[in-house]
Amino acid sequence: MAISSNDEFRMSNIEYYEQFSFKQLQVRNSIFEIRYSKYMRVLGIDFGAKRIGLALGDTEARLASPWAVLRYDHRNDAVREIKKIIEAERIEKIVVGMPYPFVGPERETEQIKLVRGFMDDLRVLGLAMEEADERLSSQLAIRFMHERGEKGKRDDLAAAAILQTWLDKTV
Repeated sequence: MAISSNDEFRMSNIEYYEQFSFKQLQVRNSIFEIRYSKYMRVLGIDFGAKRIGLALGDTEARLASPWAVLRYDHRNDAVREIKKIIEAERIEKIVVGMPYPFVGPERETEQIKLVRGFMDDLRVLGLAMEEADERLSSQLAIRFMHERGEKGKRDDLAAAAILQTWLDKTV
């Protein structure tokens, strides 16, 4: 069977189109990988002696939401519960509020030592962690509750304030 020049022309156009489409697909996949490799779920933590405020956020929407208050007796119990949350919510990074003092923020207070000890406990989870300044996060949480007519402690709102501040500065 003889191939006419028209058939050759069509064949070369089809081959070119297939190659071009494949290159477009490769470029689109690369863009997809670049866009979505930067997106990550983040867990914000407001650590306290008996309660831990938790907030969830992501780097795409750049929005933190209060999520839960974890009550615990032993830090190991808290780490186990946080591990479950990390797995269920596919968390990739943890942001922990650090209670720097207003005067002499470079000073390491007892509360900072406690929070860093908790961060050391969390390192077994193998996730990236960052410290975030938590000064005024509790006041922001109280103000938000007051505006909504709520009373009581809301450590999850403080965690959301910590995480939102980190997202605003970092992303």
